[in-house]
Amino acid sequence: MKGFIKCQIALCGLTTLLFSLIILTRLSHAAGFSISPIKVNLTPENNKIMSLKVHNSSNELVAIQAELMSWNQKEGKDLYESKTREILVTPPIFTVPPGETQIIRVGLRRPADLKQELSYRLFLQELPSPIPNKFQGLQMVMRMSLPVFVAPATGSASSDLSWDIRQVNKGNLILESYNRGNGHAQIAELRLKLSDGQELVQKGNTYILPDSKHEWSIDFKGGSLSGATVKLVAKVNGKTLTSEMLVE
Repeated sequence: MKGFIKCQIALCGLTTLLFSLIILTRLSHAAGFSISPIKVNLTPENNKIMSLKVHNSSNELVAIQAELMSWNQKEGKDLYESKTREILVTPPIFTVPPGETQIIRVGLRRPADLKQELSYRLFLQELPSPIPNKFQGLQMVMRMSLPVFVAPATGSASSDLSWDIRQVNKGNLILESYNRGNGHAQIAELRLKLSDGQELVQKGNTYILPDSKHEWSIDFKGGSLSGATVKLVAKVNGKTLTSEMLVE
């Protein structure tokens, strides 16, 4: 093998898919797998243990490594810490025959926080199959991740978002949201409605963890909006929220 290129493609939805590409001269198809559910919510009611199904939809045997990482955010960026002992997944490495399903379990090893939701990420990495001698081609392996949330020991978890908007040099709009709640906010879509009838749409799937913030840069070429009122319509945790803001 003369060259190696790793390429990661992130897809924003309820899950993130990453593909690593190894350059050869012929194509070797990756096995495909899916997981359900696509979000893990651990609560006292389910004894802080949850089962998930990993299904192999391909016609090849697939080997998968599962890893859990603690998940925090700082200045709008996701931070992951590996080798956490607070939470585990079993089995950590497994194979799934074509068309079959493997059950894996996620469990919390530490006490739940008394007042705030805990956040983790479960990563599932397809292990590449051995490459025969003199084989030349393109091998693709799949990596996906999904959120794991642990409810507080007392009370319930909920988000509490504040919003601000400003304009940069009469151009793009910077929308910022800060989560003052004790639970995550999952934002699936944002719409800014201007007084002249324009509607600016920002799609995607963004999580804001407790005591964290996120910024969106929204393309706008219509001139100055300083002092204008805009209406925000956001889908947060499956609910539609509206708010009116003054552009700074």
